[in-house]
Amino acid sequence: MVFFLAQKELKPKCSRQTFSTCSIGEISPCVGRSQSLDFSRMLSNLHHFPNMISSTDSLKGQPCLLKPFSTQEPSQPEFTHVDHKNLPTMVDVSSKSSTSREAHARSIVSLPLHVYSKLLESSGCEQKNENLEEPKEIRSKKGPIFATAIVAGVMAVKNTSQLIPFCHPLMIESCSIDIKFNSEEANHENSNRKDILIDCIVKVSGKTGVEMEALTGASVAALCVYDMCKALSHDIIIRETK
Repeated sequence: MVFFLAQKELKPKCSRQTFSTCSIGEISPCVGRSQSLDFSRMLSNLHHFPNMISSTDSLKGQPCLLKPFSTQEPSQPEFTHVDHKNLPTMVDVSSKSSTSREAHARSIVSLPLHVYSKLLESSGCEQKNENLEEPKEIRSKKGPIFATAIVAGVMAVKNTSQLIPFCHPLMIESCSIDIKFNSEEANHENSNRKDILIDCIVKVSGKTGVEMEALTGASVAALCVYDMCKALSHDIIIRETK
């Protein structure tokens, strides 16, 4: 839709030179004319076209095409692993470029305090460490718990694409798993439990991220801790993985 302003001649109050409007966005001088144009009144009249805006790429001397404002709401996120036929599919990353990617996931395992004390006693850590919040390792009858969980977590990271159907196989460049006891006991809602923090950091250079690899590594390491300790109690809780 094209709109023209009726040609008017104007005389600005601040100058003797007169102008006439030939089209929207253009003012040309006109000598000897006396009729003035009230710009504030022109702008106030724009409310008659609330859904229209003027194009910024109009040519000089040509009428401006007014375009409606977009009334569409921002597009909502869609499931990337479902195609237009609502069938499961792997995301196509062929057009992407390789970049350095990193992901960090954490799992929290909560042990009953009597299980924690029993593990310290059986591993000899209780006599060696006066500060019981950060033992370097604890042992069960199956062996060192932390070391075994780290190995399990790394193996899980490397095999994530075998466990999660649409994960792309990746050449993992770095995988670091750190396991320690939570020293912030003041924030614990139950003083009769001890939390183990499992952090998994994965790095890769590729076309897709490594979030699933990091989450899988932390989760499997937490499951391994449960397996190593379940003979002492089944009241071991994997609190969260994020």
